[in-house]
Amino acid sequence: TALAKSSNLPGEEIPQTLDRLQREQTVSIPTFGVIYHFIKTDQQRKLYRQVCWADGTPDKAENPFYTETLRKCSNFFSDMLTEMFQEVPHLAEYVVGLDAASDELYNEPWVYAPIFRYARRKGNTFPPQRNTHTEIPNLGLTYHVGEEFRALLSGLRAIDEVIEHFGYKTGDRLGHALALQVDPRLWQQNNEIIIQPQAEYLENLLWVWYVKSQFPSESFAVAIPDLEYKIMETAATLYPRSESLSPYLLWRGYQLKFQPIDYGKVQALCEGCAPCQYYQQLRQNTCNKLYADSTRICRLAADQPAFVWTEYDLLLTHFCPLYAERFSTPRFAAVSPAEVPMLIELQKYVKHKIEQRGITVEVNPTSNASIGEIPHLFAHPLLRLNNRGLEKLGQDVNHMSVSINTDDPLVFRTTIENEISYLYYMLMDMGYSQTDVLDWIDQIRKFSFDSRFICREKKASVQYQELANLIAALNRPF
Repeated sequence: TALAKSSNLPGEEIPQTLDRLQREQTVSIPTFGVIYHFIKTDQQRKLYRQVCWADGTPDKAENPFYTETLRKCSNFFSDMLTEMFQEVPHLAEYVVGLDAASDELYNEPWVYAPIFRYARRKGNTFPPQRNTHTEIPNLGLTYHVGEEFRALLSGLRAIDEVIEHFGYKTGDRLGHALALQVDPRLWQQNNEIIIQPQAEYLENLLWVWYVKSQFPSESFAVAIPDLEYKIMETAATLYPRSESLSPYLLWRGYQLKFQPIDYGKVQALCEGCAPCQYYQQLRQNTCNKLYADSTRICRLAADQPAFVWTEYDLLLTHFCPLYAERFSTPRFAAVSPAEVPMLIELQKYVKHKIEQRGITVEVNPTSNASIGEIPHLFAHPLLRLNNRGLEKLGQDVNHMSVSINTDDPLVFRTTIENEISYLYYMLMDMGYSQTDVLDWIDQIRKFSFDSRFICREKKASVQYQELANLIAALNRPF
């Protein structure tokens, strides 16, 4: 409105002025879309595992930092958004996607998997909007993953978890995914010793165990020759009565984390269970240490001779403060050069999935160089995702769908034009010809355009009128 008022001619209405400016290319007025972000807060990081699944008090159900409460609130938001799409004309054409970003180390993909899958469910796809009779488009999904990681193996596993458990389809996006781009050789040289939680180490082993079972490779046997032994050795440090466990059972429990809790199964399994004394003391803030010999009511906390683990028991340990403390126990691990071929194979495995499913990776050069595993902008490893037309003799040809983005343009003080310019000068510095570099950039820009979440281009005057109507509709009680 301010732009039109400062530029309109005598007798022109605002919509006419906007169309004239757009037609004359005086200004660029693109069709825009809104993406809702599920925010992962620092507070949630501190508290989300401090609420027991067996706690029946009302404050647990209302606690926004309890994982299941977070999931229910987010699903309720999806329901409300869907209802508004049906009721408010044109809203679905401007609200185009869902995203979750930040705090990757402490909010793992399993927390948000049911939320994104629920938003993508079939029941969320509807016939034409009631008033306009236009088709309601699907929401696009983005999840920021594989940017922050203690171990490269963890970053690759997290990316694979999103691909497998978030209901992704062609055109959806991964934010950053630096774990796909960094060179495992350089990463290993810079990270010969890493520190990670015991549970993360165990789940990395389980993921390797699964991939190895599906796609046998000599590199796995060389990197971790005693894989099953290491799995069981680590499990024994976390779970009492570990003799009833097996790699397959541990894998099944790990996979269940990505599903909502089935309280029918829980009640049948744990009838009469109540929070253990450790949790009761934790709520009273009188004890911050594990009880070694207290009388516990919860079956998971009691060291009963006849206890046999089930996959649902393993799931519930992730909703238990007692196990949260065990899981977060740090583990020092050496990363040997023998693991590099395995990491290279796993990178190829995840890249192939992404390429085959038509998923786009959002690359943010300035952001990546600022907070990722990249020394400087001219060392950005984007060509490890897409080097078509720039491949050198003996190199693999990578042809993944990639888009160039700014991340948060205010924080990093950049624009799309800047980001593309950085890549241009980086590639010229690497010795490529200007023609090849410009052809490659055009290819990447086409990927970005084709994977956009906005489905319809609109004239400025149409957007102006529709947005005015939307604002009026959203200001009314719904």
